[in-house]
Amino acid sequence: MTTNRKAVLFTLLSGVFFGTSGTAQAIGPAGLTPMSVSAARLICGGILLAALMPTQGHKLREVLPLFRMPSAYIAAACVCLFQIFYFTATARAGVALGTLIAMGSMPLITGLIGTIFGHKISSAWFIATLVCVLGLILLARDGIASGSVLGIVSAVLSATAGAGFNLAVKYMLDQNRSALPSLVTVFLIAAILMVPIAATQPLNWVASASGLSLILWLGLVTMAIPNIFWLTGIGHLSPGTTATLVLGEPFTATLLGVFVLHETLELPAIIGLFLVLFGIVMLGYVEARTPKSQVAATNHI
Repeated sequence: MTTNRKAVLFTLLSGVFFGTSGTAQAIGPAGLTPMSVSAARLICGGILLAALMPTQGHKLREVLPLFRMPSAYIAAACVCLFQIFYFTATARAGVALGTLIAMGSMPLITGLIGTIFGHKISSAWFIATLVCVLGLILLARDGIASGSVLGIVSAVLSATAGAGFNLAVKYMLDQNRSALPSLVTVFLIAAILMVPIAATQPLNWVASASGLSLILWLGLVTMAIPNIFWLTGIGHLSPGTTATLVLGEPFTATLLGVFVLHETLELPAIIGLFLVLFGIVMLGYVEARTPKSQVAATNHI
């Protein structure tokens, strides 16, 4: 398997793993709050990522020099802001609409911000992203009409923070920093920033068996493992392409909503679901066939 094909595959898998977080929270124990779950996910995920470093051929001390990089703090702040705005969006506009707007607008915002730093927009990325966004609009058609303005604005702000995270981490990797130590540094800083927020939230649910299971799932399956997959992608693909391929997250979340939470989809939403899938597959196919040397030379989105 070529490097680009492997990068596309792992990026798609990261979206699938990320997409299980909403369903996991929906079937979690009573007493959950968005902020407490967010803090627990970041703290547990950061610790587990650090614990996985030796299995990937790294030593924990490799993160120490990275604490001096300003981009690590920018990425960490973006992670925290993404969590805060995202859960505000889902609380105000609903889980489905908040997720769809946040994840759907992230590739566009990432691509537009990336152009400021010299990334070129490829026609494949542009077409695939537009197809995915059209599909997401059809999926969220009913919710957009009834969603709150604050919820929708918060979703867009969360997407902006997510774009900032993508670009900040990509910058760290472009400075010849090791991928996993860079991400561990970012999430450890983010975890420290989230501790004061966690202290203000009700945490009784953490002591239950279902609560501990939820934290482990969120930390390992929706944070540590998919972020390792995501690193494989962003190390060989552009930030905009990576953000578009990770649209597998709302695709997965929608399928889980139907088959696990027994939500229903109208015909426009079903069409939208297939448009998202088509856009992701189209971009993945193009990227998988693009020679690595061409990607490095053009640094396209």
